[in-house]
Amino acid sequence: MIRLVSMALQAAMTVQSPPLSSTTARSTPPSTPSATGTTAAPVTAEEKTIVVVAKRLQDTGRALAACIARQCPPKEEIDASLAHAENQFLAGDYQAAQATLWKARGRNMRYREELPVDVADLLRAGSRVAAANGLADVSRITAIDSLDALKSGLPATDYRIFSQRLAVGDLVLSERPDNCRARHIQQGRCAGA
Repeated sequence: MIRLVSMALQAAMTVQSPPLSSTTARSTPPSTPSATGTTAAPVTAEEKTIVVVAKRLQDTGRALAACIARQCPPKEEIDASLAHAENQFLAGDYQAAQATLWKARGRNMRYREELPVDVADLLRAGSRVAAANGLADVSRITAIDSLDALKSGLPATDYRIFSQRLAVGDLVLSERPDNCRARHIQQGRCAGA
């Protein structure tokens, strides 16, 4: 997956930028032959436009603070917390993202029977951020809490419970030293390999 993303980034960086003004001559990248032997059409400036739609970090922080201040419904507060923590994570502030999710957990765990999926989503996000922060035990325990939240409000046969059980199993297996050896010994990524 990482290789695919890096290849896409390299390809995007090789595309020439559009001309600075409409009075200058348009330059297009050279046509390249495709796998079938035909030549691909040149890329135009209109096809190079990328639009990014996102909320600013300050805006999600204000929205979360306003939601908490007005005591919004738990589902709204969970959504606002997830949005703000995601923005903090994308900005590289992993500790703040974890703190946001941890505080939201404290405010919303009591709603796990009423809103099992929403609370489980909040806990699952907390588990992933904890893993990114190098807190394997916290990540595993929070993933188990996410499973418990689902079990507290959904029928035992619900597919989301099964999916979360698999996710917890993956976490447990990924932490085993013998599993690390089996998967990464050739790449030298395990201690003592």
